[in-house]
Amino acid sequence: MIEIQNITKLYNEKCALDNVSFVAKNGRVTGLIGPNGSGKSTLIRCALGLTNLTSGKVLFDGVVYKNLQSPIETVGSVLDMKIEDYSKSAISYLNRIAETYGIEKSRVLEVINLAGIAYIKNMKIRAMSTGMRKRLSVAIALLADPHNLILDEPFHGLDSDGINWMRDLCKYYAKTGGSVLVSSNTISEIANVADDIVIIAHGNILLQDNVRNFAENYSHYSAIRVITPEPKKLLYIMQSQHRECTVTRVDNKNDDIQEGVAFIICNADITALSRSFANQQLITYQINSESPSLEAAYISITKNHMQYVSIPKSEYENIAGNVGNQPIYQQPQYIQQYEQQYQQALQQQYSQAQYNPPKSYSSQPYSQQSQYNTQGEVR
Repeated sequence: MIEIQNITKLYNEKCALDNVSFVAKNGRVTGLIGPNGSGKSTLIRCALGLTNLTSGKVLFDGVVYKNLQSPIETVGSVLDMKIEDYSKSAISYLNRIAETYGIEKSRVLEVINLAGIAYIKNMKIRAMSTGMRKRLSVAIALLADPHNLILDEPFHGLDSDGINWMRDLCKYYAKTGGSVLVSSNTISEIANVADDIVIIAHGNILLQDNVRNFAENYSHYSAIRVITPEPKKLLYIMQSQHRECTVTRVDNKNDDIQEGVAFIICNADITALSRSFANQQLITYQINSESPSLEAAYISITKNHMQYVSIPKSEYENIAGNVGNQPIYQQPQYIQQYEQQYQQALQQQYSQAQYNPPKSYSSQPYSQQSQYNTQGEVR
């Protein structure tokens, strides 16, 4: 069991974690979810003793990490997939770790099979893909058969088969009585694997519940899904005409047009939205109402805690510059001020006719249609 007890973490005067408490119970998968910069990774690093806490404590089976007699047998973790020696094969690397900690070689073969890397066990680590290295990192975490498992963004870099494998692994581990803590910034990933959910933003817990209750209590939330090759133009329209809405960049589904950028828009009327897009001649590949969803509920809960809603990161950087070493778009107190500057810059861009939409998009090559590039990070 992993117990997070009133932990606070301060970086100078910035509060990264503010009196956070929850429990990842034995026999269950606990999903820790929040926007980028919400404190998920900081919490995990503090739990594992990689970052010092300002106050509070984290217990693994009743003991703080630094006091564990054998940490590797108590908690396994997958964080940034750092490997000490990329010249070794997977099996030789695992054998070396097993020898160091007195683990039987038979266990190496077990975790190789459990991680699904038996077919690449003799491959050099440097030749492995991101997904293969993620599986190897999981094998390392499981090597000493720990009772607790912490996975930071475990689905990142995995293909669909890898995602299904990771889900099955988490559920299997919990069924054996272990405690599993999984972090993510995508609600669909958590909903498909977790028994319990903890939503965090700006270092504060917004909600704790089991996934079933969360789904039932927030089943009335719906949203509009839009796919467009012109994400910056969409964001401008939303900022100038629909500021009451919450706009969030999401991953494309398997059946989406992959060339476009997908958004979930909450608190919007689809008729009014379609009219605005048509008036501004926004290219849309898809615009439709989504059935009540956990994704819409999650966006609604966290909408006031997003670090940058509807504003591309690159635009904040270009307009606002930096304060000290921290990009200004990451400082919430400056966001409203620079939203105005962002709006003015875009208005000036439009008034100077730097963007002149053709009367008919059908005759334009795709490269000319999409004059707004998709390089900027949007949330």
